[in-house]
Amino acid sequence: MAEKTDTSEPQRRRRPTLRHAVGLCALLLGGALLLGAGAGLADVRGTTADERAFRAAEPCPAAARAGADCLRAVPASVERTVTRENGRAGTTYRLRLTGGPDVPHEVDLPDAGPFLKRLKPGDGVTVTMWRDYATTVTKDGHVQRTTDTPEGEPQFMTALSLALLAFGVYACYAGVVLVRPSRTVGGALPAHMVPLGVFAMAAAVLTIPTVIVGDVANPLVQGLSWPVFLLPAGWLLRHLHRRGRARRRVRVGGV
Repeated sequence: MAEKTDTSEPQRRRRPTLRHAVGLCALLLGGALLLGAGAGLADVRGTTADERAFRAAEPCPAAARAGADCLRAVPASVERTVTRENGRAGTTYRLRLTGGPDVPHEVDLPDAGPFLKRLKPGDGVTVTMWRDYATTVTKDGHVQRTTDTPEGEPQFMTALSLALLAFGVYACYAGVVLVRPSRTVGGALPAHMVPLGVFAMAAAVLTIPTVIVGDVANPLVQGLSWPVFLLPAGWLLRHLHRRGRARRRVRVGGV
């Protein structure tokens, strides 16, 4: 009688599993997110300098060229105005212009005031340019600010980088857990991975209130304030997770 070939798991050559493939993808994604976070944080210094330079800018002399580090008044004509309702995303206010090579084709406005709704095609306006930014539009002495300024960019970049950092750290950790040999039955994920994922999402969301801190202080203080928001959020999520586990134990014990 022929002997049966031993195909037990310890003697078989292990092949890459879907779990390992997902783990490698998570590691690559996490690494890319961390690189993006690092690049964003490195760019904060430059955007902060641009914001300060813009706030200190003065009107240009007559001989100033395009892209100068001063405020240039450029004449333009209205091609048309655009007001579009975007549901929950709000309303888009856009002004399309024609003119010389320095005139932007279109600029976005934060709202319709004070004169957007009264503009007609062919109306003459003056666009204030700082470097390549179209910062304001003026008509008959009324000034309308645009959204095209360096103000707020350092705070936005800091918040975005912190969010990428939160997701990047979690993705790398999840990748390591998935790539390593599983000690759980059936290769299931450790129970703590879900609450950690929820905490990573909460950490990304909590970068939003740090923008207010950055507006009041500076991006450095904004970054330092992030852990202050994370501590109570982490405590709350941990408390809710423990209560959920306790309820499940009571429910199982009572069956």
